[in-house]
Amino acid sequence: MILEKQVCSFALAKLLCDLGVSQHTSFFYWQPDGDGLLEYWDMKDGSVSAFSVPELGEMLPWELIVGAHRYELDLFKNGEEPAHWFVGYTTKDEPIYSVLGMNYHFGKTEADARAKMLIYLLEQQLINNSLIE
Repeated sequence: MILEKQVCSFALAKLLCDLGVSQHTSFFYWQPDGDGLLEYWDMKDGSVSAFSVPELGEMLPWELIVGAHRYELDLFKNGEEPAHWFVGYTTKDEPIYSVLGMNYHFGKTEADARAKMLIYLLEQQLINNSLIE
């Protein structure tokens, strides 16, 4: 598998940077001047972390407590072509199976789907940067 499919896109990486996610926890970096992906020892000014699937997995909480409900991370890939990855949080605490904010985030790659979910959690203040460093 090519590396670009294993890390979040430059646009999502930039947004995570803008949201204050630490830029010193990734092995790969996007270089906006056209150099593409760089490994950590080649990082230059203006680089943003290109978080990989496992790095994003470490940042996403396995569970969230919101009000009286406990939500668990849910991740799946549809079987259609082109395939998409979906990431969300679900609970079985209520009589009807419910989804946090009725909101699944999807991407063409698993990394993008995970990055979008992390962005959502940060923007909605369901987690903060201190939990993911």
